[in-house]
Amino acid sequence: MSNQYVKSTHEYFPDYCDQVVRGITSLGAPFEVKTPHIVNNPLNWVNTLTGDYNPGWRDQVKKGIDATTHYVASKQELLAERCKVSLVTSDVNGLPGNFREYAWDGYPHYGSSPSVSPPTAAVLSNARNLALRKFLQRINEARTSLEGGQAIGEWKETVHAITNPLGALKDFTVNHVLRAKKRLRRIKVGGKELQDIQRYRNRPPRSAALAHAIAGTYLEFVFGWIPLANDVKAAVAGLLDRYDQPDHKTVSAKAIVSYAESAGDSTLFTDEFYSAVQYRVNVSSVNYRFKGNIQTGAVNGIRSVNASLGLLPEGFIPTVWELIPYSFVVDYFTNIGDIISSFAFQRSLINWGCRTVKIRTETKFGPVHFRRLPFPGDYYPAVRRLLKAEARGGGANFSASTVERTKLSEDNLFPDWEFHLPVVYKPWLNMSALLTQQFCSLF
Repeated sequence: MSNQYVKSTHEYFPDYCDQVVRGITSLGAPFEVKTPHIVNNPLNWVNTLTGDYNPGWRDQVKKGIDATTHYVASKQELLAERCKVSLVTSDVNGLPGNFREYAWDGYPHYGSSPSVSPPTAAVLSNARNLALRKFLQRINEARTSLEGGQAIGEWKETVHAITNPLGALKDFTVNHVLRAKKRLRRIKVGGKELQDIQRYRNRPPRSAALAHAIAGTYLEFVFGWIPLANDVKAAVAGLLDRYDQPDHKTVSAKAIVSYAESAGDSTLFTDEFYSAVQYRVNVSSVNYRFKGNIQTGAVNGIRSVNASLGLLPEGFIPTVWELIPYSFVVDYFTNIGDIISSFAFQRSLINWGCRTVKIRTETKFGPVHFRRLPFPGDYYPAVRRLLKAEARGGGANFSASTVERTKLSEDNLFPDWEFHLPVVYKPWLNMSALLTQQFCSLF
């Protein structure tokens, strides 16, 4: 007997609208033209879910057993607000009291049922890598309060920062004063005055030395003092809280990446001079989520000192990578650091886990509003006048999505290789400081 089940739900939305054109002609004759269901677009669809039975999943979860079952679902939704639209104009010339009204009551034409626009392999890989990075970070946060590899790698710079605070700026100031005193002493000799002045003129400009000092001070502050303060804070918090820790913890992380975005207008009707329109936006996205129950390393609610300080075996290989000079610059352009961290991660720490991928395509319709059509000169006011323009409602959210959940395997915990350019200013600022130091050191 199959353990698989299928659920189906039939959905319906009456996408329709009535139109009435009424008024009094310029000759005084009343008229009314009704067009019932000028929009007649009934929508039908079926939401489905296919999965596997596992009646005892609650007991399995309590015992730390993987109870994840596979399921696939597809769903469409339409949430819409009924619209009422009225546009009243009159002839400038003609019998007083003449008017013409366009009135709509119902729903605009929302088109056919949406379908999911599949993402490219690059988009799917990007969402997966982002979610996996967050997932492994949160597992690390659940096991320790401090990244030990980072602390060990920065120990030398930390000691230097404490014993020689703002060393680059101090060296620049002290050396500048010493050089100035030396020049003054030589000038007093007399015969060497011209020679010393000429030698001083041939020295590298002070602006280069100043730039070198500023760049060094910035790097010392960013990569020395800030990490030191954060590490001390995390270490104190971890040591204080290590007696009240769960032995097991459920963690999750997700990443949402959008793609295939587009926008445009949908026109309901036009009365020669005005149009009733809606703004329409289409966007597709990937929602990638990892979830699992992990062993925190605590025993009977107590976490060891080493664990609290981040001195864990899985941190050794990432520490070696961080100790390589300028490895952080490589991480700006590739995800080598993430690959190394994933390679060193202990898969046995995960009691159970699942991966859920949701792909969604959504169309948003804005409220109905009016737009005047372009005409040369001022032709419209010369022949017609606007008496009333009223529009309410019409906004809608129309979406289609597919969801798949699977068990977490070892392959799922290894990121895809990627190359990218930094899109925020901080990496470029750090690299500029490094280049400034290297360039100024040539003088």
